[in-house]
Amino acid sequence: MAYLKLQFWSKQFSKKHCFLMTNSKITILPFIFVYNMKNSFCRTIIFFLCSVVFLFLSGCQHNNPDGRENVSGRILLNGQPLEGSARIVFDPLDGDSRNGGSGQILSGNFFLTQQDGVKPGKYCVRIFATVTYDKTTNAPATKETLDYNEYTMDIIPPEFNVDSSLEFEVIKGKKNIYNYNIETPFKPKRVNKAPIAN
Repeated sequence: MAYLKLQFWSKQFSKKHCFLMTNSKITILPFIFVYNMKNSFCRTIIFFLCSVVFLFLSGCQHNNPDGRENVSGRILLNGQPLEGSARIVFDPLDGDSRNGGSGQILSGNFFLTQQDGVKPGKYCVRIFATVTYDKTTNAPATKETLDYNEYTMDIIPPEFNVDSSLEFEVIKGKKNIYNYNIETPFKPKRVNKAPIAN
């Protein structure tokens, strides 16, 4: 376990160093303090807060060890923001599924951060979306719609998901933005749900 050792070189100097020691390395972090503070408790608190900030910033540097890239964009359906329960999938053309990524589409927008983004390379893009309707009104279901009075419809045709030919290349260090307008006369198809066991 890492532990923190505070060492003061001299009370006469206005610079001190905080040594962060681990099993394998020592990191030196300089801090500047005002030495006319007589309250040692305040000095300790300041050292502690600075150390926490340093540890946090150091940890952030390792949040993306796989070298994944941010990918964002906007998906439209016949010119309107894609609604419903929607998601986008970046499926690697090289067949290595570990490099791909997916995320939710909310009101037409999606954003994959580096942690759940995709590695540089070429991808097949698949877009899925379903909408839940009220059986009584055939309008999109609301919070008041009872579960047994709902049915779900696919609103994206297969040529944009399971049979997709859409492609996109993710480039390292670039602003990777994928915008697409799905133009289709496709009529939604009801999704068959598995029967609920008694």
